[in-house]
Parts: sequence; structure tokens; C-alpha cells
Amino acid sequence: MENQPKTTVRRHRRIIMFPFPFQGHINPMFQLANLLYSEGFSITILHTNFNAPKVSNYSHFTFKSILDDCPENERYSKASWADFAQNFIYKQDGADALRDELELLLA
Repeated sequence: MENQPKTTVRRHRRIIMFPFPFQGHINPMFQLANLLYSEGFSITILHTNFNAPKVSNYSHFTFKSILDDCPENERYSKASWADFAQNFIYKQDGADALRDELELLLA
């Protein structure tokens, strides 16, 4: 009884990350994601057209783009940081899109 091996149930562990598109935020986030992946977490990256990562560099991650379903939202891919912040962050567009995608992923 003393030396019985501990049995553990391995649960599916998932991390959802959303990089804020400031300079210097995305690369450290991917470094952290790689470390977490090496510890057994599955990684999902939410992103916009404004800061779309190069998916082929991270084939072991799942990528979900938000605000890509509507052609009107393509403006984000060509926007300056100020335009992106005004339209995505300070208005309700970004919060709604992020919340909707999180609800789908966590359902």
C-alpha cells in the first residue's frame, strides 16, 4: 500500500492565446506557446488580419482568425495601428468578435 504508483487521469489541456498587436508582443507569445506545447498543452491562437502570423512556422498550433467572415472587415489587414486600435479595440467590433470566437471554442 505504501509504494503504490499514483494513477493520474490526463485531461486535455488547451491554451487559447490572443496576441495584442504591439511591437514585441507576438514573438514572446509564440515562445511561451512553444514551451506550453512541449508540456502537453494544445495551443489555439486567435488573431486578426492586422497581425496574422505565418501559420506554416507553427503547424503544431491551431489558428482561428476573427473578423474575417465579412469583406467589410478586410480594412483591418491594411490599417495602420491607429486605425486598427480605433476600429477594433475602442469600438465594440473587437470585443464582440473575440467574445463570439471564445464562446465557440469553449462550448
